[in-house]
Amino acid sequence: MSTCPHCGYENSGASICPLCGTATVAPGAAQSAGSLAPVGHVGHWPEWEDSAHSFPRNLFHTWRRSVFEPTAFFRDVPYDRPATRPVLYYLIISLVAAMFALWWNAIFATANLGLMSQYMEGFDLAGAGGSAAASAVLNFFLAPFGAVIGLIVWTGILHLFVLMLAKKRRAVGATVRVISYATGPLIVGIVPFVGGFVGSIWSLVLTIIGIREAHRTTTGAAAAIVLLPVALLFGLILVVFIVLLAAIASMGL
Repeated sequence: MSTCPHCGYENSGASICPLCGTATVAPGAAQSAGSLAPVGHVGHWPEWEDSAHSFPRNLFHTWRRSVFEPTAFFRDVPYDRPATRPVLYYLIISLVAAMFALWWNAIFATANLGLMSQYMEGFDLAGAGGSAAASAVLNFFLAPFGAVIGLIVWTGILHLFVLMLAKKRRAVGATVRVISYATGPLIVGIVPFVGGFVGSIWSLVLTIIGIREAHRTTTGAAAAIVLLPVALLFGLILVVFIVLLAAIASMGL
């Protein structure tokens, strides 16, 4: 008998799982191969979690694989291990993205003040510029705390939908790993104007792929798990906006 490391299906010895197409592993194969990987693990662990690789090489290669080879990457992730390293990866990526945001805010604030100073005199533009700069720096230093809160909230919401829609789900730690490693595209924020939007969409796509691989479900179910909370959030924002417009209209403003 062989067991599929991806979906857990047992078959009579086929080398390819008939359900999901993943290469199967016979019981005890991992130990006999002399590998350090646990039974049922196929492929390579993320270098970020392998002590044999040094920083920053392990960070870069993990980022590259998670962003450009997401299916293979999320199949290799050891979901039964503590999520400490993935969360650290998430915080580093979030901090780098915040640094890029601070950089562009500083550049555009300086450019805007220079343009305004040509046409507006008698205003305390220097004071305004100092206030904007101080606000941007404060946001940068608060970014790690906001990232942690965002990780906790997003994990709770996402795993709630995992519990409802994924039959062969893993524990909540697997969801934490997916969210942490799916943040890589936020680095695209280095591109002004469109970088943040493109990075966010890309990150959602990686989250769908990661949820599919981590919780051994279909692409459709994974898309529903990720996109339904997003749709509900936008729907709630739209309802609040409509209510506010109705309230303003009723006041005759």
